[in-house]
Amino acid sequence: LVLDFPEVARAFAKLQIHHRPLLKTIAARCQKPGTLRQMTDWGLCALTWSYTDGFPDAEFSEFRESLRVEVARRGTISEEMISRSQLGPDE
Repeated sequence: LVLDFPEVARAFAKLQIHHRPLLKTIAARCQKPGTLRQMTDWGLCALTWSYTDGFPDAEFSEFRESLRVEVARRGTISEEMISRSQLGPDE
């Protein structure tokens, strides 16, 4: 189920649907230890794009920081990859 969170968050961000309870649940579940490390690069990019461009609310700043740290840790994710993730997963 956690692996579906990036797609759900991306879809809501693209449609500009700010369903706070869902967004808070996704952020909380994804901040559990080890969860972001297990995500694919695309999933991490999609969450980063969704919570940065789609939902820039201050209440998600801690989650955005967790995403930023994981992106930096991997060292292989570019801003272009993050921006492109809004188009959907690369199949």
